[in-house]
Amino acid sequence: MPPGTRNLPASNRLDRGVVTFGGRNHALRATRLQLYWLCFLVFSFAYELPVIEATSMDRVNPRLFDLATIFGIIFIHPKIRRSGPLLKQFRIWQLLVLWFTFCSIAWVATYLPWDKGQFSLFYSFKYLQGLYVIYLVLRIPLAPDQKRVLHYAIVASGIFIGLYCIPEYMSGSTQRNLAGGKVIYLAPGTLLGPLGATYGHLAAWSGLAFAMALSLIRLKNPPNRWVVIALALFVAWPGLTSGSRSGLLSIVAIFGLAVYYLPGFRNRALLMAFVATLGLTVAAVNIPSIEKLRGSSRSLERLLGTEEAASSSSGFNNTILDRVGIGEDNIQGYTLEMYKWQGWLLPVIGGGFYVVPHTRNNHLVYRVGYGIHNGFLFAFEQGGLIALVLFVTFLAMCFKRLKIMKRSFTAEDASFAIGIWMFFLITLMRMWVGGPLWLSTGTENFGTFFVIVILLASRPSGPWRAPTLYNSRGPSAI
Repeated sequence: MPPGTRNLPASNRLDRGVVTFGGRNHALRATRLQLYWLCFLVFSFAYELPVIEATSMDRVNPRLFDLATIFGIIFIHPKIRRSGPLLKQFRIWQLLVLWFTFCSIAWVATYLPWDKGQFSLFYSFKYLQGLYVIYLVLRIPLAPDQKRVLHYAIVASGIFIGLYCIPEYMSGSTQRNLAGGKVIYLAPGTLLGPLGATYGHLAAWSGLAFAMALSLIRLKNPPNRWVVIALALFVAWPGLTSGSRSGLLSIVAIFGLAVYYLPGFRNRALLMAFVATLGLTVAAVNIPSIEKLRGSSRSLERLLGTEEAASSSSGFNNTILDRVGIGEDNIQGYTLEMYKWQGWLLPVIGGGFYVVPHTRNNHLVYRVGYGIHNGFLFAFEQGGLIALVLFVTFLAMCFKRLKIMKRSFTAEDASFAIGIWMFFLITLMRMWVGGPLWLSTGTENFGTFFVIVILLASRPSGPWRAPTLYNSRGPSAI
């Protein structure tokens, strides 16, 4: 029985899906329409190709996420009720988005020419759109079984992405056609799937789906564990071959975390590793050469190839050391000289919200639609010190909350949280060379999706008053 209902009349308990706290009714479950919308919202992030070519600017053409937003405005917003306080993490993210919006308006109103400033306002709008959708999601109450449904929806979306990538992998496609007749040419073996225009988007999605698939084992009545492992490997394969080195390493690291955090998975994983090692030893003469392995995975080829190139050339080679290095002459490939045009504006309102003006060869050029390849420095580049402080605060609060929620007595809460927890830990490291939490031309709306699932994992299911959790001092409520 949920906390606070023990002394209530039977009519106020669970028979009608409502519980009373202090004279107010708080729904325990989402309605059927709300749950359908949440599932559609999850799927919309797994298909980020335009649903209609309305303009030659590809980034402006509507995606399924835009349709989900419209459906939310029409069908969900009119029926939502305030069912308790919003998470503090959401409040911090809200302040960050509002600050980003202020920086965008400040740049457009004072410095940026309109043909560049419109892109700044566009990305500000996308952050505000995401903030609104996150608000709708958090206002929908979820029962434990409904949270399980969303967990399955995320894994199912990963399966859809994996299936979609098969013909792309088999054909060896080397280009992506965009609106207005534009074409992006890709290196052979690169995968984009039904997502944005960068393999980083596919790698991030695959890593998240892989972690969530493995965490199904944490459920009270999980599916067959061998089935779970098979599904996890399937949703992971695009990330292992897409062309993203960090994506490949992330999946390997998530597997290691699963062995550590999932007792039900640990013994099976060790047994499988032993059998695999024994089998490979027996069949050593048939092990494919490293060249064949490189040919089957663009990610592995890049991981090995760029490191080898570093020994035969000089300068920035996009090696792992080059990507993680920070110095006066190299910040993820961008030199401080490039930011001289901003002057004192950089620590105050950033270097130009999504339209950063750079000085190259004594000429002013603009970098539109993305930012520095460092998730932490990105916040500073786009919004100055205030944005950096807000973002680090958001990460710290999410870290603390997820750490608690993965020990929830509610199996559905614990399973959902531990999947996000594993991917979140890897993301904190991966953000040094990328920014999965941020919107960009290549990753479309994945940043919004990631924030949504983090906040869902941070929120207990059932009534808005938190259920009992377990900590080092014994059962308690948070």
